[in-house]
Amino acid sequence: MGSTAINSSGLYEFVTATNAVPVAGGTLNFIGTGANNGLLNTYTSAAATATLGQKTYQIIRVPQYTSATLSSGLVPLAWNGTTGGVLALDVASNLLWAEP
Repeated sequence: MGSTAINSSGLYEFVTATNAVPVAGGTLNFIGTGANNGLLNTYTSAAATATLGQKTYQIIRVPQYTSATLSSGLVPLAWNGTTGGVLALDVASNLLWAEP
């Protein structure tokens, strides 16, 4: 079945994590662009009900590089219903796309 209303589908924002170590099931501290360095949007996680579908969001770690060279074979993890489906890089200066 498809969706008839996208509601907040596709909302995203780019924030900077301030945690010193990777987070696994804990608290993510970050600096955002919303009020008091928080989020601009509201994200909800809830199981499906008889009248509403599942509500979920995905937090994606984006590596940061000064420069990068990309080649073929760079693909995101497949979407499994919970994670994957997105490939993102943050390159500050030089990005080179090398043909195979």
